[in-house]
Amino acid sequence: MKIQIVAVLLILGIMTSETFSQDNYLNLLNKGGLYTGLSFNFETKNTKDKDVTVYVIKNREDDNVNINLDQGYFIKDNFALGALINFSYNNREGIQENTSNVLEDVHSKSIGWSIYGTMKNYLSIDKDKRFNVFNLIKLGGTFENSLTETVSNDILTRIYTESKSIELLFYPGLMARVSAGFCIEAGLEIAGFKGEWTDSKINEEAGASESLFSADFTINILKVGIGFYYYY
Repeated sequence: MKIQIVAVLLILGIMTSETFSQDNYLNLLNKGGLYTGLSFNFETKNTKDKDVTVYVIKNREDDNVNINLDQGYFIKDNFALGALINFSYNNREGIQENTSNVLEDVHSKSIGWSIYGTMKNYLSIDKDKRFNVFNLIKLGGTFENSLTETVSNDILTRIYTESKSIELLFYPGLMARVSAGFCIEAGLEIAGFKGEWTDSKINEEAGASESLFSADFTINILKVGIGFYYYY
């Protein structure tokens, strides 16, 4: 998959190599320049008869939407500071069987917003600067609200959760210029740190709540992101 993405970026750059002058290629990453980017992901997944230790998923459907808007300014050649806003939505519903062999009807929705400050530096890998490797560092926070409804033995349980987190994430990647200032970028989230505070309320009862703090360091070389950018 990763090899295919890199190949597509290389082909696009080669096919459009004559549509933009070399001088403009060389200047787009110079001090005083700007970039704006948009990336998105839509995913629908259906899971059946899967054992996940604490329960068995009999039939479940997940719908996920993830949208990023990215803006940056070059404070010096090949180095930009910026900001990124992320919106995420998840809808999950299905049937699962708990450890007591009781079926549960589960419906869950969550909406989240993230705001990051970004640092991004580039290194050209060809003389015309059509292809550049980059390293993106993101530091910021996420705010997410979720509601999970579970029906088991005709008893409805609602869990409302508010979570806040701070995150430090590292994204190396490859940029290919397509035409004029338009580029396609592909990156990998290889590592990150996340500290999270979670408050949960069960059945809207004032006394039935839980607070939790967790911190995680992750390494993930399989999380690929593709975005469309304009440099000017």
